[in-house]
Amino acid sequence: MIKSLASLEKIVIQLRQRKQDATKFRKRAEKQLKEVRSAEKRSTSGLYSIDKKIELEREDVTDVSGTLN
Repeated sequence: MIKSLASLEKIVIQLRQRKQDATKFRKRAEKQLKEVRSAEKRSTSGLYSIDKKIELEREDVTDVSGTLN
């Protein structure tokens, strides 16, 4: 009986350790996902800004070209 209780206690300890590890890995993955989403957001915002600048430059070129003609 004592032997079986000792083995059950070992199993409980192992399961608790696995749970802690799983929690640690989950939190790490959530943090990485948050960082990736943040970088994606910044990149998207930067691309929109660049597109807007390009469009404004095209409009300026068109205006200057029309004036020259």
